[in-house]
Amino acid sequence: GSGIRATASSLSLTSSTVNNNGADGINLSDSSSNVMDSVIDSNNGDGVNASNSTLTMIGSSVQNHTGDGIELNQSPSSISNSQIEANSGLGLSAVSTSSISVINATFNNNGQEGFAIESSSASLQDAQVNGNGNHGIVAGSRSAISLVNTSVSDNSGTGVDIANSSAAISGSTLNGNDGDGLVVSDSSTATALNTSISENSANGVTVIASLMSFQSSEVLNNANIGIEADGDSLVSCVATTVSGNGTDFSGNITGCVTG
Repeated sequence: GSGIRATASSLSLTSSTVNNNGADGINLSDSSSNVMDSVIDSNNGDGVNASNSTLTMIGSSVQNHTGDGIELNQSPSSISNSQIEANSGLGLSAVSTSSISVINATFNNNGQEGFAIESSSASLQDAQVNGNGNHGIVAGSRSAISLVNTSVSDNSGTGVDIANSSAAISGSTLNGNDGDGLVVSDSSTATALNTSISENSANGVTVIASLMSFQSSEVLNNANIGIEADGDSLVSCVATTVSGNGTDFSGNITGCVTG
């Protein structure tokens, strides 16, 4: 079974190791939890699975699970100074979760997406979402996500995929992903400020039936199109350089600088 199971309870875990259990490392239902300076490792399920609960994680690692590192369902969470890495599923997945705060945490080298939310809200600051087996970050189904000083690089799919959601990206890098650097689709709205989107293996940015704005950013040296937009989208650029891509622009692009 699970290493630790809490139902309608309050859990505090400090300087502990939860490993090699037959199911989830920590399973929370209708509970609150604080996990500090602990290691959740190599359990046969999710590292942490929380439903209708709250999770605060500080200075901990969640790694080498057969499922997701952290799975949240209606479970507001705060994750700081922690590593969620090398899990077979997603680094973090969240559904219908009102608030996920991430500061100085890594979601690297997971087998599927690094960080994925649906019908949820998340903010990532000083984070890394690198080297995952599918997309780096996914936000869908009317989610909202904020990325500040965050690296989303070297993922096997798209760097950041926003669908029917909103995204605010600042001071971040979306570089070296095997797909597009950024996809914004399905009536989404996204902004990029002081952000670099470069050296991705497909497009730098793809915009489909959505609104996208750039300010003081750069879209450089992507293999296909720097910024591609369909006829149902609007893209605007202020003080943004788009250069060195296979083709710099396609579609409804105004106000950008090349060269």
